Amino acid sequence: MRSAAIRLGPAIPARSATLVALARTWFARAAARRRQRLDLAQLDARLLRDIGLTREQAGAEAAKGFWRA
Repeated sequence: MRSAAIRLGPAIPARSATLVALARTWFARAAARRRQRLDLAQLDARLLRDIGLTREQAGAEAAKGFWRA
């Protein structure tokens, strides 16, 4: 009785793996930007002054879409 050989190689071609890795990196960066902008929107006037931003500048940055760098 012969046992079937199981291949444990990559499930997707190398080019596809590279594209998947690039997409994961992009999504991770976009998620980080989103979190940072949400945090920026929550800062009070004193903290905004400390980082040199006005409420309007912070609001404009926080309103940007997560996909915009």
